[in-house]
Amino acid sequence: MIMFEARIQDTRLLKETVSTISSLVKDQCTFNISKDGIKLAAMDPANVAMVIFNLLSPAFETFEVDQETNITVDIENLTTVLKRAKPSDGLTLKLENEKLMVTYEGKSTRTFAIALLDTTDADRPVPKLDFPATAELRAEILKDGIEDAKIFSDNVIISIGPDGFHMEAEGDTGNTALQLAKESDGLIKAEAKDATKSRYSLDYLMKMVSGTKIAPLVSVSLGNDYPMRMDFTQIDKVNLSFILAPRVDTD
Repeated sequence: MIMFEARIQDTRLLKETVSTISSLVKDQCTFNISKDGIKLAAMDPANVAMVIFNLLSPAFETFEVDQETNITVDIENLTTVLKRAKPSDGLTLKLENEKLMVTYEGKSTRTFAIALLDTTDADRPVPKLDFPATAELRAEILKDGIEDAKIFSDNVIISIGPDGFHMEAEGDTGNTALQLAKESDGLIKAEAKDATKSRYSLDYLMKMVSGTKIAPLVSVSLGNDYPMRMDFTQIDKVNLSFILAPRVDTD
């Protein structure tokens, strides 16, 4: 059996990211473990969204692995176990007897053994996309805008241009808009030669913006009627990214 053992004190990095992954990807997930850390790339069942997860080894207090390996687990089981972590607990991951051992150490020591599943899926390649427009903004502002849009519609138009970042949604009962001009405090940067926009599903975006729990800023990249990439990053610790296909406008 390959030797792997890692300890992390900030359990939130695992708990929140895996919970988000579980909301998009059902059933089993295959994680790659190497000296660089733990990573995953997986599609949702409808092949509309991809989630890319990378928890870097410096995020751990200790991280030991003797060779690169893939492990496959039931993502709902892993999510449920990680939700049992208390804020003050330290968390240790270990491979033992064809199981992923999850141990919490706090006022008591609690251990969970999650059975490993057969790994049958090939590695999911992350598509190479050329984005003509990118904006970096405060993650809570994006989350508020998406929650506002959900009041009236099931989709939203997001645009990035030389003047800033814009979102709008319209339904039978009303409409809403969010505007971040280039000089506004909520917008860190907007890079686009021309106005660029696409329409996206709010059901997917609502799940994706739970990444606000791990990072205060979010990077959004898109094109005209083109996939979007959303990145939440803590430097040298974790990156949680999503690629979302555009929603076809049938109006």
